[in-house]
Amino acid sequence: MRRRACWASRAASSIHTGLRNWQNLQEQGRLQTFYHAFVEGYEEDFTGTETLKSVLGVKDLAAFQARGEREVLTLPDP
Repeated sequence: MRRRACWASRAASSIHTGLRNWQNLQEQGRLQTFYHAFVEGYEEDFTGTETLKSVLGVKDLAAFQARGEREVLTLPDP
């Protein structure tokens, strides 16, 4: 049971982090930029990874995600 609770907690954290990243893009006025760049470059970058890195101005998405996860952990419970 503990394993399931741990997995569920990690999954919820990942989902929350992902949603927070999209919210940050929207708050910074970059969500539309990402969307248009993603649609335009879909043939070459169908995952959107390189497009996201470009719009965010980051080279290492893993480090960016780790920072986001740390930030999510500081948010108050809903």
